[in-house]
Amino acid sequence: MKRANTNELNAEASKVNGLCLKVVAIRGRNLAAKDKSGTSDPYLVVTLGDAKNATQPVLKTLNPEWQTSLQFPVTGVNSLLLDCVAWDKDRFGKDYLGEFDLSLEDIFCNGHTEVEPKWYPLKSKRPGGKKDSNVTGDIQLQFSLFDPLELAASPAQVMEKFRSLTGADIPETNTPTRQPSNGEEDGDEYFDEDEEPSDETDDPSKPENIEKRRRKLRLKGLRKKKQATAYEFNSESEVVGIVFLEIGKITDLPPERNMTRTSFDMDPFVVASLGKKTYRTRVIRHNLNPVFNEKMIFQVLKHEQQYSMSFTVIDRDKLSGNDFVASTIE
Repeated sequence: MKRANTNELNAEASKVNGLCLKVVAIRGRNLAAKDKSGTSDPYLVVTLGDAKNATQPVLKTLNPEWQTSLQFPVTGVNSLLLDCVAWDKDRFGKDYLGEFDLSLEDIFCNGHTEVEPKWYPLKSKRPGGKKDSNVTGDIQLQFSLFDPLELAASPAQVMEKFRSLTGADIPETNTPTRQPSNGEEDGDEYFDEDEEPSDETDDPSKPENIEKRRRKLRLKGLRKKKQATAYEFNSESEVVGIVFLEIGKITDLPPERNMTRTSFDMDPFVVASLGKKTYRTRVIRHNLNPVFNEKMIFQVLKHEQQYSMSFTVIDRDKLSGNDFVASTIE
């Protein structure tokens, strides 16, 4: 089984006297086909708090076998919401395959620190075109929680430390209420697409139903908090800044004879890179003065503060392969 930065993450968790969450990304099934071959090159990105890890892509399959162990430090309430996003790796960029999020409180709600493998359905949570809305399939994950400083700690001791770190045993006493803004109500503010409709026979006074509702409200609160602090920085975060970038237009590209020798033009697109992070624009067909007007966002990590942005113009050619046109560094 492949391991991703295990020693480094264990050391980080030990330094802050926290716990370690081990996520085993086992496999996916029935994922959406994003490539013209009818397959995808899927990989999974998992985020917990400020820590992010990813599997390696598995080429040309809709049923990838990753068998990859990823480890994350659990240090506080910010480590309660686990995000999983599946992507299809392309030569330039990536295609969205779907996502889901999980609360650690729900994962370990029965008090066991070892959880059996389980399938989680992918959902589309990103507005976009037809390609983004094509989301199918499930991801199989397995979870375990341990103390890297006390490997012999019992499950009860680990769970007690988990509750102490995250406040997971503190009930939500206040039910959120919707407040109109400027005379208009935000109809989606407390909508939970994962919430099942209530059964008329459900007794809201039953302890299990009270606990179920409490966990749902807590999960909503974690999602809202994550959205509200998306661009906040602190001393523990590796992210030190955000670059907001807009690719406007290109003028006077050199005319190139196409493969059919019927005209002199190209199908240009732009690739923007910062370190290992790479994004690309859409392709503008048959145009030497393309207008893109596309926005991109790059997170800048501590070790990337002295990095330069690179921009490359590529001419897409389905028959002979993409052609390099020009590049620049800022």
